[in-house]
Amino acid sequence: MSRVSPLTAFASTVASQTHEIHELGRVSGFFTVSHFFFYENTSGAQDFMSTRLLEESLVDVLHEYPLLAGTLQERRRGRFTVAVDRDNLNLPELKETQCEFDFGHVRAMRFAPSALPEGAATAGRYTFHTRKRPAKMVNIHVMRCKDNSGVVLFVAIAHLLVDGTAYNKVMRRWAELCKHRAANGAADAKPGRPLVFGSDLMDGFIRQVAPASGAIVSHQFVPAGLLSRLFGLCSMATQLKLLGMLGGDMDLTSNFYFVAQDTMDALRSQIREAVPANQPVSNNDVLTALVNVAMAHCLPGGGAASDAPPGALRRVWTAVARLFGMSPAPAEFTHMGVANIRPRLKLAAAADYCGSAVVLYVAKVPLAALQAPVTSKTLAVAATAARRGTESVDRGYIHAYAEALAAAPDANMRPFLYAGKPPAVLVITNHERIPHYECDFGWGIPAWANVIEDTYAPLCYIYPAHPSRAGCVVHMMLPRHVQDRLRQLPFWKDNVEFIR
Repeated sequence: MSRVSPLTAFASTVASQTHEIHELGRVSGFFTVSHFFFYENTSGAQDFMSTRLLEESLVDVLHEYPLLAGTLQERRRGRFTVAVDRDNLNLPELKETQCEFDFGHVRAMRFAPSALPEGAATAGRYTFHTRKRPAKMVNIHVMRCKDNSGVVLFVAIAHLLVDGTAYNKVMRRWAELCKHRAANGAADAKPGRPLVFGSDLMDGFIRQVAPASGAIVSHQFVPAGLLSRLFGLCSMATQLKLLGMLGGDMDLTSNFYFVAQDTMDALRSQIREAVPANQPVSNNDVLTALVNVAMAHCLPGGGAASDAPPGALRRVWTAVARLFGMSPAPAEFTHMGVANIRPRLKLAAAADYCGSAVVLYVAKVPLAALQAPVTSKTLAVAATAARRGTESVDRGYIHAYAEALAAAPDANMRPFLYAGKPPAVLVITNHERIPHYECDFGWGIPAWANVIEDTYAPLCYIYPAHPSRAGCVVHMMLPRHVQDRLRQLPFWKDNVEFIR
């Protein structure tokens, strides 16, 4: 008698249910959160990353967060629900591939995508969804290396359901339950705390804080324009097509750089020379200053040639800017940061929330100030802007942010359309405190973990480094001509180690 897949058996135990996606989930709702995890079989275990255990523990996760097996439904523009229908589940796509190379090959290639088989990433950057072809909420690809030497695990989850922190909660919960099954042979008396979710939960958290003064957060939600209003009237499928037209043919490159903790400490000392004694200088402030100053010096006026090929997105932006009467020439450098609101809500229950709980903030600095010769003062200007940006995200900001999203379906796109003028704009998302290397399924932590590289530009991800090294990894996704300048910039080369 053939074995019934645990995923198939899940249908007989889950209850049908429908949940509305909270406004915060729509901020980055177009995208997937996708990572590769590289696991080496250092022990020679025959049951390394067992398919059976991975499937059974994944079902354990689905019982705690059933929306991962749901179907996205667009009720009206900008409003979504996820329906879990036990008779028509949208189960995670779980693919398994046997590779012709061993793990040593992957390591020798520094975990580059070129070392992996074609189609390694079984989901792209966007959550493409139509009524006839509903999007999978979860896509998983287990790639087994030759001679049982290791596993490369690709996992993509719709950003509507998770942010970076929640993605990691799902992954660590999956790993924790798999490890428990491997050690105990069953899932009885599950360890740890289960995943919690629900739009009503997040609403409850936000309602407990007072709104900011004014009806809208001025430095985040700039006034709507014709472009964002037209965009907001489109269905999700049409919006994704437009996004693809804007950035689809961009010559995008991804590079990884290591920043040692000693380097961060040395930069912090320089910054403290030029800021008030009582101003904190966090790793985030230091890294944001390092990245933004370097990026500014890669732009015209900072030593870069002004006749470099601008790429499709900039050409489109220039045309659109002229059409709507905006100046395409940037006078400011715009840094858009991503803030996790869980600790800011100061509610114990919010820490366990498994859904999207991030807000964007915008910090602007005169471009000329960042393009000045790099001194303690230059770094301090960038670090202070980063500090003010993160500190602006208080509980009142969060309340007003959620209200703005609920009131205007185009609000989530305004920062991307109006907050900055390419190329002097960069989105930075800092995962330094997210424990990616705690995803241990029972056979050890990953040798490397990183986000999918085919995302969009300009974007900077910051990750914790592997525990064997003190520091962090900076992942820059940029147009090729900007990336080439960055790699040759003396200030950048002096402070980072090129990985690949």
